[in-house]
Amino acid sequence: MAGSFFFEATQKGKSMEELITVARLLKPHGVRGDIKAEPLTHDPSRLAKLKRVFLTQQNGQPQEHTLIAASAHGDLWHLRFAGFESPEAAIALNNSLVQIPITERIAPPEGLYYPSELEGLNVIDDQGKVVGKVLSVLDLPSVTSLEVKIGSHTILAPWIPACVGEIDLAKRTVLIHLSFLGELME
Repeated sequence: MAGSFFFEATQKGKSMEELITVARLLKPHGVRGDIKAEPLTHDPSRLAKLKRVFLTQQNGQPQEHTLIAASAHGDLWHLRFAGFESPEAAIALNNSLVQIPITERIAPPEGLYYPSELEGLNVIDDQGKVVGKVLSVLDLPSVTSLEVKIGSHTILAPWIPACVGEIDLAKRTVLIHLSFLGELME
C-alpha cells in the first residue's frame, strides 16, 4: 500500500538545527498572556512534551523560547511563553510558527510518511531494479505526487496504488509501476 504523508515545514535555525513546525500561533487569549495555537501535528499528546521551542515569525529567524503553560481546548492549544505574560506582550507572537528540532520529531503512524523521509529514496521497478530517485513530494490539488528522476526524465508519479507500490524506508526504496507511467517514459 502506498500510504500517505504528513505536511512538514522544515527550515534551518540560527544554530543550524533543522526545525519542523508543530503549531501556528493565532491570537492572545485571556489576561495572563496565553495565545491560541492551531496544532499542525498528527499527535495531540505532543503538547505535553513541549518545553523548549523556537518561534519563527514570517520572514524571520527562529528565536528560542520556553513554554511555561500549555493546555488543549477543543481543536486549539492555549500556550504561554516566558517573557510574554500579558495579552499586550503576546500579541507580538501572532502568526508565528511553533517549531522544534527535527531530532524531536515523533514517528508517524504505520503506513504514513514525512516527505523528508521519502526524498532521496531509490526508485525501483517491478523487477526490483533501481531506475531512479525520488526528488520531492508534491501535494498537488488533484493528487499527491512523487517527483522522480528516471534516466534523463523528471516525472510526477501520482501517489495512487496503481502507480506507487511498496515503500521500504529500511532499504531506502519505493516501487514505481513504470507500466502505469507508460508514454511518459518514452
